[in-house]
Amino acid sequence: DHLDQYALVLEAEKITEGEIKSCYDRLASQVAEIPDLDETVSRAIALYLGLKALKISHGFDFCTIKNLFDLSNHYCSASLAVSLMNDEGIVVGLAHGAALGNDPECLGTLAVTR
Repeated sequence: DHLDQYALVLEAEKITEGEIKSCYDRLASQVAEIPDLDETVSRAIALYLGLKALKISHGFDFCTIKNLFDLSNHYCSASLAVSLMNDEGIVVGLAHGAALGNDPECLGTLAVTR
């Protein structure tokens, strides 16, 4: 199965500022240093919360996100989302454009397995 990576962006855009702030505060309590909650960090957290929502709604067991360059250049990197999901025991990987080549079947997708 696959979802277009834009589905992830749309899900992230549903996340409220309150949800982002709550997650940021939780992360800040777990680490020695954290960047300020600016637009980039907010988007990264929203992407993580959006990915969690997609995992629940679609019931996938693991996924791979094509990160470079569409997502990273036009929204934000999925690195934080992947790291936090993996910390929770949910297997998520990153695929980069160069690794996927120019296969149109792979471009702009979020590969998921149920």
